[in-house]
Amino acid sequence: MNDLTVGFATNRDPIRKRKKLPIDFGKGFNTPMDELRFGEVHLDLAGKVPGDFADAVELEAYATANLEVRAYDERADRTVLGSQTLFDRLKVLMDQKTDVLVYMHGYNVTFRQGVATGAALQWLLSGPPTAAPPAMQVATFSWPSDGKLTPYVAYRADRLDAKTSGPAFGRAFLKLYEYLRRIRPDDRCGGKMHLLCHSMGNYVLENAIQHLEEFVPGRLPRVFDEIVLVAADVDADALEDRKKLGRLAELGTRITVYINHADKALLASDWTKGNPERLGQNGPSNLSNVPDKVDVVDTTPVVHDFKGHSYFLNGVVADDLREVLGAKAPTRRVRDERRQRWRLS
Repeated sequence: MNDLTVGFATNRDPIRKRKKLPIDFGKGFNTPMDELRFGEVHLDLAGKVPGDFADAVELEAYATANLEVRAYDERADRTVLGSQTLFDRLKVLMDQKTDVLVYMHGYNVTFRQGVATGAALQWLLSGPPTAAPPAMQVATFSWPSDGKLTPYVAYRADRLDAKTSGPAFGRAFLKLYEYLRRIRPDDRCGGKMHLLCHSMGNYVLENAIQHLEEFVPGRLPRVFDEIVLVAADVDADALEDRKKLGRLAELGTRITVYINHADKALLASDWTKGNPERLGQNGPSNLSNVPDKVDVVDTTPVVHDFKGHSYFLNGVVADDLREVLGAKAPTRRVRDERRQRWRLS
């Protein structure tokens, strides 16, 4: 079996040919802006062997150029929904003990790049596709990120798009929650669900939580097992503030925050864009004000690429991520003298 498949949900504008199903998605919003489309991308790896890719970063580049987009068909009367199709397919895998990872990308990312990173994550966490169900099935949420680190205006445009996309991700989460609620107790699957947000995708998550508060009375539902925040481009006090990510702990069993003091993208966000100190640089402002279920992992000693921002697909950080999502004891961490903090070595 040579086909690597990754599901997706997106609020991007669909690109069609002759009014047929979308064949890709663009830089703008769907209409209305929180309208969602669902589907899957396929990457044919026929003729490829594991040694053809040095790491998941190389597979990510290959996937960006070679993947095929397949949007799900939906009935105009709304009796057939793309979300139902995606969730049904994920449940079949979860019934076979496959875990599901929901991945949300950061800024300056096209739709194809976002889902290609999802494919790379699946390859990293499950290995090459085989006839057996994967250990981890990835589903990517892609929001209309189209800016760049510079100039200032482009970054601000992406940040506004991220804020505006919060309700769309909130809608996707509510659809998932309602689907899970309808599953009978004796029909619940053995797989777990996890969430990984990178860079400005954490700002989408922050705004999604504010949207959820309007529709979910009381405590937010615990849907995820592991929640992973990588290079989070949000304020350093986000996990301490109920108007930001302060209620995130309600959604999951454990939260891992990966930081890099030398993250040049976040340094630019801090210094040149006028933002306060970022969570992905040094972690929470005051760890004593965040739940005990939050672990902060300092990747600075092991990240050596120039930008130091997209560091979760290879090296020691990728190994630690595999252990986190696989519920294994981390092997490359050294406890910091401060509570709930670790550094990789």
